[in-house]
Amino acid sequence: MFIKVIDKDFLPNFSLLIENQVINDMETFGKKLLSVSKKHNISTMITYGENICEYADNFEFDKLMNNLKKFPKLIEDLKKQIQN
Repeated sequence: MFIKVIDKDFLPNFSLLIENQVINDMETFGKKLLSVSKKHNISTMITYGENICEYADNFEFDKLMNNLKKFPKLIEDLKKQIQN
């Protein structure tokens, strides 16, 4: 299940990703998220992952950080949708 993968593989390292602000790590995060989202066909997260990769590729750091900071809320919203 998508949420279990997110909880196990993405959320534990998320605060370090934001804290360290290493663009290569952020891009890797985006690529992995994109891959998992495509596998589970979660369109919202596919778009989100694509944006992260695009911002990292173009060194648009402010957009990248602003987008990444939305991740916990996006996951929280997805969890609510799944429960309903």
